[in-house]
Amino acid sequence: MVWVKWKPFGLNYIHNFQTPTFSIAVGVEFLGLSLISLFSIVFNSFFIWYGAFLGLILHYVLIHILLCIRFKGYVPGVITSAIFLIPSIWILREANMILNYRIGTILLACLLGVVLMYIFFQVLYKLMGYWSELLYKHSKTGLS
Repeated sequence: MVWVKWKPFGLNYIHNFQTPTFSIAVGVEFLGLSLISLFSIVFNSFFIWYGAFLGLILHYVLIHILLCIRFKGYVPGVITSAIFLIPSIWILREANMILNYRIGTILLACLLGVVLMYIFFQVLYKLMGYWSELLYKHSKTGLS
């Protein structure tokens, strides 16, 4: 993947974040949400899952879709986000009907989900810098 000299919508902080680095981040995101889902089933408590899933839906909308509209071009993950947005909202609605959460619990789960996903994605973006450097160094060692 080749970056243009001028990086749009604040991507100046990305030095060599490229497709492989984003792929690793998506894999870690999937692993994290899978573990939250697994622990929710094991402990029969879906409050954290509900909040994290809501945070993921907000991530779809705020990061991928709105960023794509602001950028007026393709943003990685926008197609996946658009495809999964409606089913995710439906799953969250169905989960709410099964779990029968009251409005206070839903608002608390929303707050928890936003905070949890914000922290998770901040850590993930920091790790992307490390992974990017690691992949860059690894690619240079095999060129001898």
